[in-house]
Amino acid sequence: MTAQLRDERRDVACAVLRQVGPNAPTLCEGWSAYDLAVHLWTLNHSLIQAPADTLGMKNTARRLMERTKEQWPYEELVSQLESGPASFRWMPCDFREDYRHSLGEWYIHGEDARRANGIPVEQLGEKTQSALWERLKVSAKAVRRKQVIAFRTLDGDSSSIGKTASSGSKGRGVVVTGLPSELFLWAYGREAVANVEVAGGTTI
Repeated sequence: MTAQLRDERRDVACAVLRQVGPNAPTLCEGWSAYDLAVHLWTLNHSLIQAPADTLGMKNTARRLMERTKEQWPYEELVSQLESGPASFRWMPCDFREDYRHSLGEWYIHGEDARRANGIPVEQLGEKTQSALWERLKVSAKAVRRKQVIAFRTLDGDSSSIGKTASSGSKGRGVVVTGLPSELFLWAYGREAVANVEVAGGTTI
């Protein structure tokens, strides 16, 4: 089921990229929408891109992006993203998590383009919110491993969204409350645009 949701996030991200145009800003510092599209394409076509980004191999990552720009004009590149596989090549085991990892990548990068350009925030369906929540419970400990955080969803109609996930060791930390999609953005460093409430100095 999540594979279909992942494909929808890919299509939405591509629609946003097409709407904003190649020179539009994004939430990724120093990156235009063209750079973001290139990043997504190389993640799906190169086994080197993800390690280069993660390990700080800036020259290697830059060369990969430059070569992709030489190969694909912006509109063609977005079309390639839209018609290509929705799971990234460097996530060969994503199927074990029901494709929630790649769903999260498409969601967050689509929002990088959307929110940097003032496009109204989309109201996500319950199933997508639930999938992002399940992904956050897995990834929070990695992306916020040095902090003590509890992520809490808003009370909703679905009991599947009313849980708590913690990041870091137990103790005094912060509690972040919001929709799963907004919590996801906050956890991945988009604090300035995430619609959440943060309470500090709380015993978790």
